[in-house]
Amino acid sequence: MATNEIVQTYLQFPESIRQSPGMYVGATNEPSLIWREVFDNAVDCAVDPKLGNDTVLSIVEDTFFLVKDNGPGLPCYIDTSVENEPIPACLGIFTRLHYGSKSGADASAATSGLHGIGVTATNALSSYMSVIINLRRVVKAGRAVSPVFDVDDDIAVLLFERGILTSMESKKYTDWHIKGVPSLSDDFGTLIIVQPDPEIWATTRPQINPIVPALIKSSLKSRGTKCDLSINGEEIKPFTLQQAFPKAEFLLDLVHSFSGSINGLNFEAAFAYCKTWDTASTGSVNGNPALQGPHVNACIGGVSKAMSDMHASLSARDCKPALRCFVQVSGTGKFRYDSQTKSRLSEIKGVSTQALTQAITTALLESLKGSAAKKQLKQIVEVLFQYKKASGNVALNESIASDIQTAEGGASLRGEGVKIFDLVKPNRKTSELFLVEGLSAAGSLVNLRDKTVHAILPLRGKIINTAKASTERAFDNKEVKTLFRVLGCGVESVNFKLSAMRYNKVIIGCDSDPDGSNIRALILAAFCRYAPQLIEEGRVYALITPLYKQNDKYIYAEADLDRNKAFKRFKGLGALENKDVTATIFGPDRHLIQMTADDIAGAINLIGQGGPKKRLMQARGFIE
Repeated sequence: MATNEIVQTYLQFPESIRQSPGMYVGATNEPSLIWREVFDNAVDCAVDPKLGNDTVLSIVEDTFFLVKDNGPGLPCYIDTSVENEPIPACLGIFTRLHYGSKSGADASAATSGLHGIGVTATNALSSYMSVIINLRRVVKAGRAVSPVFDVDDDIAVLLFERGILTSMESKKYTDWHIKGVPSLSDDFGTLIIVQPDPEIWATTRPQINPIVPALIKSSLKSRGTKCDLSINGEEIKPFTLQQAFPKAEFLLDLVHSFSGSINGLNFEAAFAYCKTWDTASTGSVNGNPALQGPHVNACIGGVSKAMSDMHASLSARDCKPALRCFVQVSGTGKFRYDSQTKSRLSEIKGVSTQALTQAITTALLESLKGSAAKKQLKQIVEVLFQYKKASGNVALNESIASDIQTAEGGASLRGEGVKIFDLVKPNRKTSELFLVEGLSAAGSLVNLRDKTVHAILPLRGKIINTAKASTERAFDNKEVKTLFRVLGCGVESVNFKLSAMRYNKVIIGCDSDPDGSNIRALILAAFCRYAPQLIEEGRVYALITPLYKQNDKYIYAEADLDRNKAFKRFKGLGALENKDVTATIFGPDRHLIQMTADDIAGAINLIGQGGPKKRLMQARGFIE
């Protein structure tokens, strides 16, 4: 064999896991995840209505953990599914990857662990693991038992060291004991004891945030499941909102809880408002603390929308500051997680975030009918309103500043989600940004431009009328958001900085027809309200496109056309031929008109006269 040839090796269990533990459990700084893998299986057993069990016991000590469930006991029959390798099914669960996976249409409705990797990895990454199965329950249920075990005994015991089976036998209850573990009786289904391996883990002591088991306990309690949890002798109490946010001082000491369902998905939520103005939330799924994901986002959105319905001057965004909330979901939705740790839910199949948000809003408003809490919540809503007035809508400004960042330091548009034909080696002193109506108008301009001077931004939809819309609605509009992201100068009264602007000139290249005039007016109105300095400093221009071509001359006004002679009519930028684009868009004879306060006044008149528009113009100093 050549010395440089790649050697391929097939790793068998447990070395396949022990050599690359990160592939299965992520970081190996502490072993709380392998406790969760065992515990989740016990929880799945407890909440499965087909098994009719309701008890989970978990004890975590400094160097080991114990998990006991009240289920029917792990299967002990001889499994022949793998050719020439018949083994007891209970052994396969802990030594074969995916062997214990739970599948089927309804699997994820009642389970936290689905893939069958978890306890196999736990076994491989532990120095010692003991599995005790209540044979009495297995035999009583009429289920098959491997000849390895004596059906007249009480328990089946499997012992592992670093994933390797060291013994497998049956015993009487009285013949089994481990120091520090209570004696056995018929009050359990399966008992698992694990000691993490110091060769793998930086520390063998699981560093479990008490909130995680508290969330689990609360979720199981709400589903009628008994669950005892203790960590180093300290009993874990059911989750409370105050426990999740221990430093929060809740306004009026009010925590409001409510519940509901949508398409077979059940949810329970609790929320409060505190005396600081940030927003925080957490959640769980089927007893699994999934602290982030669509369920949590829907809870924040649903609660804030319901609160805003109590005050005509507040939006849902205005009701997010100071909010603390928790939601737990369970049911027939198919849940998908981002990773093995299950800390973030990525999808609830069959229930969109928007639908769940609306369901939470509806459930909350229903829960307030005839409730004493409604009067208190109205007091909190008034506090939010006063905060909005006093802060000048700080929350909205912070959101806009985060979304519409300046291009200070020459930051690029890469990653902004913007479709723009940008510059190559840009020079802010000479560069020009063309705003055109869609990709069809951009076509020939893109091909004929000087890439060091001309950037082309096709506006794909109709820009909102910013003279009428609220600031929140204006920056919810995709085209307004895109426009200001591209400009890079920020937003007036939020983070505006003219020196950060990416381009020297902004050229509005709309067609010379009523639709084009209307779009131009809408763009100018947006500049007037959110970037007036662009107008004041003479940085905004309108490109006047030719209407006709006659005798090799371009005609820009109807009065200049001789209809007794042959002529060519142009139907907008998209209809210009290459030579026309070169001459009238990029050439020295192009018709550019610098926008002034008079043009802004005309634009405001075009898109609708009214008091608010007039006051806007006066505030900007464009009219007296």
